[in-house]
Amino acid sequence: MATEAFSTEEINLLDGSVVELRPLPIGKMKKVMREWLAHTAAVQNKYTEFSKAQSAKAETDGSVDDEDNFDPVAYAKCQSGLQDFQYDALVKLCKYGLESQLKGDRTEKQWTEYLEDTLEDDSISKILEKTAKLSIGENAPNPTTPTAE
Repeated sequence: MATEAFSTEEINLLDGSVVELRPLPIGKMKKVMREWLAHTAAVQNKYTEFSKAQSAKAETDGSVDDEDNFDPVAYAKCQSGLQDFQYDALVKLCKYGLESQLKGDRTEKQWTEYLEDTLEDDSISKILEKTAKLSIGENAPNPTTPTAE
């Protein structure tokens, strides 16, 4: 009998659904990688925009010290917008690994809403780790940069 080159893992989602996680085929992995690269570039751009805005503020104020330039309100807005942006991207990436088991006849909007109501941080990490070999959050050297296992 043949031995599988990969292992599967079952996890429970918040709604009680049990899904079997397995590595994605190459065709889906290409899509995941394109999505991830676009996402990380967009995050980098958002941080660059924030940094430029802080520098422009410093030039206008005439302040020199980085602590004088720091605007906590602008930073909070940047972080808040990034957090929503990050979760949207992570849910989108999880879709690739779960669609064959859970999407059914849901529209794309219903599918996204279902996942947003059913996934949480640990599930997202486990799904991306097992299906796409992406480590995010505390497991990654940089939370915005996944690493292949």
